[in-house]
Amino acid sequence: MVLHTYVEKPRQTTDEIVIHAMCAELWIGSKPVAMTQPQHTFGLTPRLIKEYAHQLLDALYEQYGNGQRTGFERYAHEAQHSVSQCPVRPCAYHAAHLEPAIPRGQPR
Repeated sequence: MVLHTYVEKPRQTTDEIVIHAMCAELWIGSKPVAMTQPQHTFGLTPRLIKEYAHQLLDALYEQYGNGQRTGFERYAHEAQHSVSQCPVRPCAYHAAHLEPAIPRGQPR
């Protein structure tokens, strides 16, 4: 199980930073099998982020666990990605960073 997080800067385990978006991915052996739909999580408290991460584990377990909880208790790895790689659309980050600036007084 891999937890994919999209953050503004790489974080250390002791850092408290905003996780922009997240999703979970199930691997069996060396093959990716399934991925949850990425969702924006900015604005959620750390407690709610943890709860959501557990919900993602539970969702993959329900779909692929076959009654065997082993391997679905926790994430084996966290893959951090730049917020610029956020796959969620529409995305406030992309809207703010990718639209060209329009000089004041110019019509849109």
